[in-house]
This record gives sequence, C-alpha cells and structure tokens, in this order.
Amino acid sequence: MPASAQFGKYAANAASAVVEDISERIRQLACQIRELQQQLQQVLSSLSEQDLNQLRQRIQAHYQEIFRLEKEKARSRDRNDSYLSVVLSVATSNT
Repeated sequence: MPASAQFGKYAANAASAVVEDISERIRQLACQIRELQQQLQQVLSSLSEQDLNQLRQRIQAHYQEIFRLEKEKARSRDRNDSYLSVVLSVATSNT
C-alpha cells in the first residue's frame, strides 16, 4: 500500500474519531437537557422566577452547544470527504 494511501486511512480514522467524540458529547447534552426539563416540570410551581430563568438559560445553552457541535461535525465530515478525495486521486495517480 502506498504511503499516501496509508496516511489517508490514518486521516480517515482520526476524522471518524472526532465525529464520534462530537456525537457522544451531543448525546450527553441531550440527556442533560432532558434531566433539566424534568427538574423544571417537577419544581415548576415552587421555583422563583429567577431560578426558572436560570434553568431555562442552562437548557438554552445546551441547545446552543448541540447546534455548534452539529455544525462542527458536519464541517469535519466535509473536510474528511474532501481530504480523502485528494488522497485517493494522488494515490491513484502514483500507481
């Protein structure tokens, strides 16, 4: 296997690991959102307006982080696809 193909395989594995890490963080945030929403429902009547706003802000911050991570994951996938096509074209031109 040419060195460029081996490097391409390594790069693809690294990019895949990044996407998996991002996906795991998104899953964690989604679980935290569900927990916060459950807490909010359980104590809705006993919380002050300030406490309600803090919970809402935490939930909103998690949603914003998920959105940012989804964009990062998409960019990582796009970079990986572009990089792999270049590596593959170089590898095939060397054979």
